[in-house]
Amino acid sequence: LAGKPEQFEFYTGACSALGLYKTLYANRERGNVVVFDDCDKVLFDENCLNLLKGALDTKEKRKLSWLTQSAALEKEDIPTSFYFSGSVIFLTNLKFDNIKNEKTKAHLGAIMSRAHYLDLRLDTRREQVLRIKQVVSAGMLDKYNLSEYEKNSILDWVQDNSEYLHELSLRTVIKLADLMAISPNTWQDDARYTLMPDGGRKKNYRMAEQNPV
Repeated sequence: LAGKPEQFEFYTGACSALGLYKTLYANRERGNVVVFDDCDKVLFDENCLNLLKGALDTKEKRKLSWLTQSAALEKEDIPTSFYFSGSVIFLTNLKFDNIKNEKTKAHLGAIMSRAHYLDLRLDTRREQVLRIKQVVSAGMLDKYNLSEYEKNSILDWVQDNSEYLHELSLRTVIKLADLMAISPNTWQDDARYTLMPDGGRKKNYRMAEQNPV
């Protein structure tokens, strides 16, 4: 908004403790934000968790250290300790309540006490369908140049079949839009065979029971 360059850095995938240390160093200045998306391995590595606890501490000065000799740090001229003044955001599908390992759970609890924890889980089919409709209405399918009727047909299909799908998510909607773009006349049959267990035969059986001829 102020015309300044973006200060967000996004990271997705695997990350080692050393990689995390280097990432935090690169984004150590105040105002920098590191966003980890689906880097769940970090949350199960004790060294990573200790680094995160230091980076997210409530102290005015947050000092991080790497006291193990590292050729990688020497090569990149990264010091073995520095003060971190940036911010960290974690995006994960993990349900912290379901973590069984007590040691990991204690570490995660310490991190949660240092951070703002926002639970955006959509646990019911109704909540998931409503979220899908919201994102589609915001323009998620605009690149397909579909008519409003076609978009609504996809949403209706998702809602009618939500109970029987392999997965109910935004990715499902993308797959449906792809199928409609490829084959407008048979996309529903194609979706039934590719997005439902047993090609949707279980659904047909239940419908037959409910509506006997």
